[in-house]
Amino acid sequence: DGDHFWVGSMTGLLLFSKHTKQFSQHPLVKDNPELSGVLINNMFRDSFDRVWIATEKGIFLYNGEKTIVPQTDPLSVNSPSYIIAYCIKEDTRKNIWIASTNGLYQYTSNAAFNRRYTTHDGLPNNCIYGILEDNMNRLWLSTNKGLSCFDIQTGKFHNYKREDGLSHNEFNQYAYCKGS
Repeated sequence: DGDHFWVGSMTGLLLFSKHTKQFSQHPLVKDNPELSGVLINNMFRDSFDRVWIATEKGIFLYNGEKTIVPQTDPLSVNSPSYIIAYCIKEDTRKNIWIASTNGLYQYTSNAAFNRRYTTHDGLPNNCIYGILEDNMNRLWLSTNKGLSCFDIQTGKFHNYKREDGLSHNEFNQYAYCKGS
């Protein structure tokens, strides 16, 4: 509703009331205790009005029916293996991209897993902190070993390091910004 904001904090999912100017535990935490006492790295509302919540203990998807669906790594040999994500973005084609400690995940518009990209595919490092889409529909990724430009159409990565003019190779959480 228009009177409340969702807040991701170092202590979990909260609700802020504009009317009372108070924080309280979000009602979803009652049925999903995993969202309490956990660092929330990122929250993203996609074009289908779903809320993706990236925590230090995995990704949760709120589909509007008060259900939270944990998103696990379908390629992991350890079942279930939760995706530790730092950034979630939707591209112009409605794909969801997740920057994680284990590569770049792509989900389709219906929230189904499509693919995971790693160093084997050309990433300079599997730890990705940020995602931005440019005007040519490429994704720019900040990583622990430089900046990577991912061409969605070709599936190719072009990586930039200190030798290419970056001040440092290692980026960190929230280290991304798109200028005009």
